[in-house]
Amino acid sequence: MPGSVEAQATSVESKSNLVVDSHIQNEGNGWAGSGANPWHLDDDTESILFLTNESDKAARFGFCVTANDIHYYLTMLRLNPHETRVIDLRKLRDAQVPDYKNNLIPANATDGSVTWIRSDNVPVMGRLMIINRHAGMASNYDCCTCPCPSTLMPYYAPEVTPYGAILAIGDSVQLDATVYYLVCNYLVYPEDVTDYVSWSEADQSGQSVATVNGQGVVTAQNQGIAQISTSEIDDCANYYYDDSQWPPCTCVDWEGVAGVATINVTTSPSIWGPARVPLSTGGSNGQNSISLSAIVYPSGGSYSWTTSSSKVSLSGASSSTVTVTAVAASANRGDVPITLTYTYNNQPNSATANITVVQPSTLQVIGDTTNSSHTCVGGTGTNACFQSYFTGSGSYSSYLRWRTYLIMDQFTNDRQWIQGFNLDIQESYSTPTGPCSGSSVAIGRSSLGDTIQDCFYFCAATCQSNGSCSVSATQTATVNGYTVVAESVTWTCSGVSVSP
Repeated sequence: MPGSVEAQATSVESKSNLVVDSHIQNEGNGWAGSGANPWHLDDDTESILFLTNESDKAARFGFCVTANDIHYYLTMLRLNPHETRVIDLRKLRDAQVPDYKNNLIPANATDGSVTWIRSDNVPVMGRLMIINRHAGMASNYDCCTCPCPSTLMPYYAPEVTPYGAILAIGDSVQLDATVYYLVCNYLVYPEDVTDYVSWSEADQSGQSVATVNGQGVVTAQNQGIAQISTSEIDDCANYYYDDSQWPPCTCVDWEGVAGVATINVTTSPSIWGPARVPLSTGGSNGQNSISLSAIVYPSGGSYSWTTSSSKVSLSGASSSTVTVTAVAASANRGDVPITLTYTYNNQPNSATANITVVQPSTLQVIGDTTNSSHTCVGGTGTNACFQSYFTGSGSYSSYLRWRTYLIMDQFTNDRQWIQGFNLDIQESYSTPTGPCSGSSVAIGRSSLGDTIQDCFYFCAATCQSNGSCSVSATQTATVNGYTVVAESVTWTCSGVSVSP
């Protein structure tokens, strides 16, 4: 006839004097359903958890090991009807398998706590045994913390990870869904519900961008953006009620929310690099090429760079980066198409960049200042902007005029600065003429860059003695071998004129 029984069993290990006393109850008293126990590991001590599903239905468990302030979760702990699961905490620690948040039980941890809770309203029991072989003792813990099952966190959607992914056509990604359960003492336990929920795909393209199977595996089918959703969790639909349970437990039916991940299916490449390439001529050593790089996802495909224009040549056309060298000047901006074809999984996709071959053509003055910071020194030496030398003795202060120019391109109606290139800048002067023409004036120089800065000064013994001088010359500037300016320069003791 129906009834209850309680007993105590004592077991003795044959290899030692270890004695284990265990309290035994029949399944009718299996509604404790949770546990919170300390554990310890050392050379003589083991900690082993026994969980038993005493019902004829499957049972889910929330499970957490805590050590050194790290929480480690088992999110797929499920027991078949009448199954007893043995969890050896030493083996669990030493396995060093990451949990769903990539946490690990510290490999050197010797103490901590283990907590568990049933997620289904079925009778279960659990017991943690700490065994010290040297002392011949076993501590048997069965501490119930919450008599009722955990409750699904209200209004929380299943957490889908990864939250999004970029795939090429034919590629796949595994999505996982996790829900969180709340227990009576406000601890939270995660559960992997990837196989429990239903998965669906939706997109705005009118075609299937991706497919998803019942295990959350998404496979890219066509270019576009897809939303992969889980079904809502209805935990009360499978909630078991039993009149024999005490205290009685009920299921709170919260409004469900679906989890979502965004999948971007694309193999369309993009091109990164300058939109202009400078032209050079003759023996100039100025920059006349640029590099364009492919930005693609995923990697591992093949590259092909082409152009229909004769204004440039390409090298490295089958690599991820191509070198574009200027051959002839553009007639219009963007009239040189550079096309990248990227092939992945035998599916080619293309991108085109329209660049301009710019020819240095003129200069634009952006700065023109004069001050008295130049020092004229009698004797010989190397002339520079702030100090130069003249035939004579002593020293005096003279003027210094600075002019700064931008190097401009060939488009007369919309000239633009050829910025960011190492252009070959060469400046020269014709032979100075006029009174005092043998005295110090600026001397032609060379440099690399996108800006020209000239300094004008004049030193002569005649000027030192307050006399009068006038020296003229033509300054010519070439950039990448192209003449960009020819200026008439006249120096006097009191100033310099530049035209145009």
